[in-house]
Amino acid sequence: MGFKDILKKVASSTTKVLDSAAKNIEYRKRINEAKLEILSRFTVKQLERVATTKGISLYDEDFLTGERTRLRAKSDIVWRLASNLSFQEVIDLAKRYKVRYADILQELEEYRQKLYGETKQKRSEKDILADIEETEEHRIDEGKEAKTKISRKTPTAKRTRAQKQDDEFITLLKWIEKNFRPPAIKGERGLQDKLLVLLSTPEIQKKLGIKSIQNEVRIGRRRIDIVINGKWGIELKVIENITNLDRLPTQINAYKKALERVAVIVVKPPNKDIDLEEVLELIPDDVPVITMEIPIKRKSRETTYIAKLVRRR
Repeated sequence: MGFKDILKKVASSTTKVLDSAAKNIEYRKRINEAKLEILSRFTVKQLERVATTKGISLYDEDFLTGERTRLRAKSDIVWRLASNLSFQEVIDLAKRYKVRYADILQELEEYRQKLYGETKQKRSEKDILADIEETEEHRIDEGKEAKTKISRKTPTAKRTRAQKQDDEFITLLKWIEKNFRPPAIKGERGLQDKLLVLLSTPEIQKKLGIKSIQNEVRIGRRRIDIVINGKWGIELKVIENITNLDRLPTQINAYKKALERVAVIVVKPPNKDIDLEEVLELIPDDVPVITMEIPIKRKSRETTYIAKLVRRR
């Protein structure tokens, strides 16, 4: 093969690479547009709830004055959420809030097949979402690679300590899930008192590594029910109806800023028709939740307790 032939081959390969990169950029752009389309179908109230539970700020801050301005226009809120959520998260939220998305997903798949010159075919939602996730992850990996070239230092030791702290916190929550079986209670204060008595036992404190325990700890204008070792917060909620929890997302996000980890114990009386999945929607995804059913008033000598620790990401 002559030198000119080699140059032609290299040029051809380079063109193919550039063409593929351009197509990938176009596909990513269309993915973002699809996210915006789906989120635009949510109501403003639903979008605001998503922002609260996901810990996404709906404020803009002036670089010079520091003045904060609340996003009011629906289009601005949609853009903010789309910038902070993956496509899969948007789909999960659409399912949760019963928002239509299948038509947009199908249009996106048809666009992808045409863009990459594939034979038109019908594929499952799972396969389509897997391709989208891979495309988004590739973009994130490219960003990480660029950052790595700037600095090779990684705080491994710090991450290890943080992971150890997280494991200890989850161990504590698992113990509570398994062993906290209070008798019938009158309300949140009674629930708090009984948990404090249980966790104040010297043998249990030694087993769980509890060095200090406080109750009704003030954080800003709010008070969290229990703080352990000055860094782990537990908020207790006895729900008579779903409206009792309107302030919970704001409370949790405030506590997360002041404490290393926060968990919520949600108690539902067995006779109350409340959907616990709807309750979980109000709580940020990185906050563990223990859901329990405890009778408010004892009606018989035997009581059946149902407790479940829900761990999200």
